[in-house]
Amino acid sequence: MYQLLRPKRRLELVVACIFLFFIEFHPPAYGKCEKGSWNLLEKDENGIWFYYHDIECPVPGLNIVRTRIIYNEGGVLRHVKKYGKDYTNLEQAISIWEIDCPQRKFRLLNVIFYAKDKSIIECYDDERGKHFTLEDIPAGSFLESVSEKICR
Repeated sequence: MYQLLRPKRRLELVVACIFLFFIEFHPPAYGKCEKGSWNLLEKDENGIWFYYHDIECPVPGLNIVRTRIIYNEGGVLRHVKKYGKDYTNLEQAISIWEIDCPQRKFRLLNVIFYAKDKSIIECYDDERGKHFTLEDIPAGSFLESVSEKICR
């Protein structure tokens, strides 16, 4: 099939593959406060958590942070039970959170659930917090662990 593509189409395919690779393996920028790397956070009953901190953003005390969970078998089974069979091949989720350090509150901005074949199972985008209000960070949660790391 690759030989059947015209040279222009082959170039478009290569460019698209490079672009998708970049998106998959490099965290997306979220404003001008990009800085940091993926850091191991903790293991829980759902899998292994990582966080990526963007440093403080323009509003003092307000932080944008990404989390990534690589699900274990138990985490996958819980998602299948709660959300349906579409989650059978769940591998990981990458989320973007807004954390208000002084108030100890959070808001989910974006989450993408990925299957083992790297396809997207589901994507949720809150359009910069238009639908959710800030909520208290639950004690003992991974968000509490994240806030302890970034709210210094």
